[in-house]
Amino acid sequence: MSGAFLRMLADTSIRAPVAAVLVAGALAALRVRAGAVRHASWTAVLFAMLLMPVLPYCVPAVAPPFSLAVPSLPADVDIGTPGLSRTVRIIEAAPDSDRTSSADPIPVRVDESAPVEASHLAPRTPQLALRTSNAVLTLYAVVAAAMLIRFLLGWWGAVRIARASECVSPQRDCLAFLRSQGGMDIRASHVVAAPVTVGVLKPTILLPVTWTRWSSEKLRAVLAHEVAHVHRRDLLVAFFAHLNRCLLWFHPLSWWLERTLAATAEQASDDVALSVLGERAAYAEILLDMARAVSQRRGRISWLRVGIDGSGLLQQRIERTLSGDVPQQTSAASKGVLAVSCVSAILLAAACQPSPASFHENSPLEQRDRALRSELERIEWNQWRSFANVDWDADPGPVESLEAAVRENPGDLAALQRFLTSYWVQYETRPAVGWENGPSSSTAVGIENNPLVANKVVDRRLLAARRAHILWLIDHQPDSDLAGAFEARIFPKDLAPFFPGDPIGYAQAKASWLAQTTRPDVNAVSLGHAADFLEVADKPLAEQMLLRARALEPKGPWAARLGRFYTSVLVGSEAPAGRNSMRTLSVAEPLSSYATLVRGKLGESTDEMLLTAVGWFLSRRGSRPWMGVDPAPWAESCLKRVLQMNPQAVLAHTTLLGVRSQLKHREPLWRIAPASLDAHVAALPELERFEQLPHLAQNAYGTVEDIARWDDSNLRGRLELARAQAGRYAEDTLKLAPKFRNHPNHGTAIYAANMTLSAL
Repeated sequence: MSGAFLRMLADTSIRAPVAAVLVAGALAALRVRAGAVRHASWTAVLFAMLLMPVLPYCVPAVAPPFSLAVPSLPADVDIGTPGLSRTVRIIEAAPDSDRTSSADPIPVRVDESAPVEASHLAPRTPQLALRTSNAVLTLYAVVAAAMLIRFLLGWWGAVRIARASECVSPQRDCLAFLRSQGGMDIRASHVVAAPVTVGVLKPTILLPVTWTRWSSEKLRAVLAHEVAHVHRRDLLVAFFAHLNRCLLWFHPLSWWLERTLAATAEQASDDVALSVLGERAAYAEILLDMARAVSQRRGRISWLRVGIDGSGLLQQRIERTLSGDVPQQTSAASKGVLAVSCVSAILLAAACQPSPASFHENSPLEQRDRALRSELERIEWNQWRSFANVDWDADPGPVESLEAAVRENPGDLAALQRFLTSYWVQYETRPAVGWENGPSSSTAVGIENNPLVANKVVDRRLLAARRAHILWLIDHQPDSDLAGAFEARIFPKDLAPFFPGDPIGYAQAKASWLAQTTRPDVNAVSLGHAADFLEVADKPLAEQMLLRARALEPKGPWAARLGRFYTSVLVGSEAPAGRNSMRTLSVAEPLSSYATLVRGKLGESTDEMLLTAVGWFLSRRGSRPWMGVDPAPWAESCLKRVLQMNPQAVLAHTTLLGVRSQLKHREPLWRIAPASLDAHVAALPELERFEQLPHLAQNAYGTVEDIARWDDSNLRGRLELARAQAGRYAEDTLKLAPKFRNHPNHGTAIYAANMTLSAL
């Protein structure tokens, strides 16, 4: 809340001076010198400044070549982010616990009874940012409240003085120049030393008790001056000028506007008084008399009033009167042009919005994030690469014949991949016969607790042959793509469901990989493949391999690879086991000693790319209660940490937008049939629709990419629907964006929508 209010003040502080500069330019260009016209122009700027927080919502957006928007972090970026805490405790859970883990992504064990050294704690940037924001808001509120109290006391004091004064009736000939005498309240008071006008809605002219000794000419000039204030509603303008100064006390323009409006109001009233009196020297003498009378009064109360004493501007007014520099009347045409110019200037300042094109695609940061996203998507797709053209409905055929082909030509990697993929696929789970009628069916006896079956008969000869081929692959082609594929891995234990383990083969393959990684000419690719092989059973060793690869090839994909690895440590890892099923490679153990160590590293890390990669992969895992963890809050923590270090990180912004949509809208729209999704989205309230649309557009485009990879004519209709929905949701985001300009994710939503449209 405090952040949004401060952003609103900052936005107003930028837009209002733009309007003022444009109006000043119009006054200078048209050479307007008449006090009344200038007063009216600056009055327009005053009300524009007061209304600037809402004006941008009332006019169509205009995209300037520069940005008037105040850069901001996503909402709540300053709380709930990963960081070391003095009070975090680790709760050890049983391995079979079905309770969802809510541990902080990076807890650390700390003895609360021992003193905590500052050097052992992670930087508390979020808390510091929150305290700073609250301190600034408190300072603003205290000063604004003090000025408002002083302002209201002055207003109330003026009202009391007016009520205590006595009604007077000046000579009728002194009021002959007035257009109307009806309702004109003229009083005399012992409190005032010079004529003043008080009252906002019902102005009252207060004369000093010495007015009875004034000459008729002086009285006519004074009344003409004060009545001019009444006719122009100068008291009402002064009231709002004071209010504007109290609310925006920190802005120089609010103080300058108050003084300028007072000066132009006095100039306009002086012009009227001069036209009535007709003698400049005599009017200057009247002003001098008022100055002497005011100077004799000490401790004068600051109350809301305007008067011939001029609020400290007498010297300039006397010089202006004696110089004869009285401007001529402004023509109607000039007034019309000036009015149009002022309105246009104010609307332009209010309508200026940051252009979606202001994201510079060629900036180093943009290029970095584009490259990182491409690498993340490539890594995610790699696990499906070997199965892109698999016919899951067809009989995989005899694996023995594929193995024989490899045995005849060991160097044929394509044949080896076909064998390894077929071996992996033959353990695909399929629905048990009779299960569709429920476990009570006679055909389903014995499988009440298992609706899926698979080939659980392990051919030991094939297992040994597979082991031998993988060992050959490690020894002869360690940097080939196949060496890093999960179908070329050996697991020490059985994988659920039903994939057989090979502890003997794993030990041999591990030794082979370690031998490869100790060679002096080892490259980063081989280190990465070794890490892939070891990540299930030897996670610390796999991490060492990835860190070595990154050190060997700093510009390689290793930040993304480390992000995927750390994600698998926190939430487990899976691989395709069939068209609609996944095989668990490693289970989630977020409270294990190694996972705790990883979370501590992430909490202390200042590596933007690594944290972005971890957040991106965590965000793709979704909410899966059977995993025992909820990755979405952890993804949010990592991404918010990135934005604390670099608020302009594009990929972190767009990914965080999707994560927040998941967290806020736990009733998932993905459960709705794609053909019915449009109707459900259209029925959402505008705010919720704006929050959901960017993520829906990105998801729809992701579906387009996924379906396009399969190149299946049967999915053509689904492909076209996803493409149409991606474009429609992105366009709807841009249409709704002007209504939610103060939304924390406004800029990110625009960026995500434009990126989706450009990708389409």
